[in-house]
Amino acid sequence: MCGALLKHIEEASRSKVLDDFDLTERGNLLLAVHRQENVDSPRRLKNIADAIIKFEELQTVFPAHPRTVKQLCSLDLYAKLQKQKKIKIISPVGHNYDQSAEKSRIDTD
Repeated sequence: MCGALLKHIEEASRSKVLDDFDLTERGNLLLAVHRQENVDSPRRLKNIADAIIKFEELQTVFPAHPRTVKQLCSLDLYAKLQKQKKIKIISPVGHNYDQSAEKSRIDTD
């Protein structure tokens, strides 16, 4: 993830992601959950979802891969995450949305 951020940092600096998702310059979390060992483990995925919800002070943008969404739905976690005002589940995005990396905390599996 860090290599991808560095490679696309110039493009990312022109991104409008903060405007697109009504985010502030600080206090954001960009979350990526896609690794098989996390997505396919109900215990791990539930722990990740619970942890995201506990980050009440952070606005979380979660570009969720379709396979991750499917697993979240099967575990009744998707609706639980959607109910949280500070969590925005969006479709997967390209590196141009990594502008938030400069101004966000980044968590990836």
